[in-house]
Amino acid sequence: MSSPFTVLLGKAVRYAARLRGGGSALPGLFVEKIDPSFVPNTLAQLPKGVVIISGTNGKTTTTKMVVQLLESQGLTVFTNRTGSNFVRGVAAALLGDITATGKLRADIAVLELDEAHAVKFVDVVQPRYSLLLNVMRDQLD
Repeated sequence: MSSPFTVLLGKAVRYAARLRGGGSALPGLFVEKIDPSFVPNTLAQLPKGVVIISGTNGKTTTTKMVVQLLESQGLTVFTNRTGSNFVRGVAAALLGDITATGKLRADIAVLELDEAHAVKFVDVVQPRYSLLLNVMRDQLD
């Protein structure tokens, strides 16, 4: 579990960013800088692990479908609903869902990740399941 200091500072930055009317990934970037282990430590709490969905097209639709399927089976699902599909977006979404003590109340995470950032993400968090959609040639650089 992440330190309460990191969680409280991250939540404060999230609150301030929302007051200004934007910056959905800013709190995640902040938390990444002060505590690089925030995302892996927080996601490690999930008993059923992490699902990542990545590709050039169809990530958002596929993620929503998988989330609905899992929720229909009675699971509590954490997901990055804001569409910020970099690691900092996941961190920002976590700040919105965790308690002040850093507890994530979910069974499983289903995360939409940009195809370039998915590679970086799996260096930090080992997913239990991965779903790779189409990857277009312009994304292979």
